[in-house]
Amino acid sequence: MRLLQTENKEHAAKLERQETELKKQETECKKQETEVDKLKQQLKVGQVAFSASLLATGSGYVGPFPTFTTLIFKHVDTNIGKAYNPHTGIFTAPVRGAYHFEWYIGTYGGHQASGAVLVKNLQEIVTAYEHQTSGGGDLCGSLGSR
Repeated sequence: MRLLQTENKEHAAKLERQETELKKQETECKKQETEVDKLKQQLKVGQVAFSASLLATGSGYVGPFPTFTTLIFKHVDTNIGKAYNPHTGIFTAPVRGAYHFEWYIGTYGGHQASGAVLVKNLQEIVTAYEHQTSGGGDLCGSLGSR
């Protein structure tokens, strides 16, 4: 009788270990399923690119602004992936990758200055500034980002 009880206890302990191992494997499977779902979502997005301008055509003035102001590029030529929001002026990168941003600012004569800042997650990444005391001047800002 004691031999049978000992065998039963050993068998029960073995079953508990197997159950614990199965739970670990189930947790790992759920993590992998989540990762697969994320990768599938990234594949759905595909390519991302946008091209937009402040003005529909030609040149003109924007500003001055007394404080930092988000410039909203409302005239959108291209918005592949719909990552740029022309209502807020915010681009949200839907997938990890390399992104390139390029902009041009200018000022004309007098003691006017102009500048633009590229902001990523509320952090200033790059600043372009132009101060032309006579004639006209243009400055290009460009940044590749990951």
